[in-house]
Amino acid sequence: MVIAERSEGTFEPVPESECEPKTWFSNATDLYGHPIANVRQRHSTWKRGGELQKFFQALEVDLDKEHTMHAPEIDCNHAMCHVHPNGHQPPSGEQKALIKIMDLFSVGDVRLAREIASGVLENTIINVLINGGEWNERTVSEGATRSANEAQISARQLQH
Repeated sequence: MVIAERSEGTFEPVPESECEPKTWFSNATDLYGHPIANVRQRHSTWKRGGELQKFFQALEVDLDKEHTMHAPEIDCNHAMCHVHPNGHQPPSGEQKALIKIMDLFSVGDVRLAREIASGVLENTIINVLINGGEWNERTVSEGATRSANEAQISARQLQH
């Protein structure tokens, strides 16, 4: 993992073994609300007593019948919400540096970060579509980087 920026956050989630995990998928949609055939959103959460401890969100892009790209990937490990613009295992084999969205200090921060992360996925889809709609590592990574940089600004305003 390539880390360009360290966390100053102090939040430590309870162990996953003490949490209730949940994973679900939703359609990625175009600018008219129609599902995009080869793209879906993956959402995973870990809660204890109804309190969100961790999350993971990603776009899953079917590149062909045998290869799926998971990018961007957004999680809240290392006491910070961050984006892996071209995923943990990009097709090129060259992982781009993660982009920190916000530091995490509390369960409330994790909830806020998850909402912001959902926006990053949606904005990544929009960025890819308005730039030609070609779903590959370069276009998704560029769209995710743009979306993550915008999310940093929102997170600073909402967190302070």
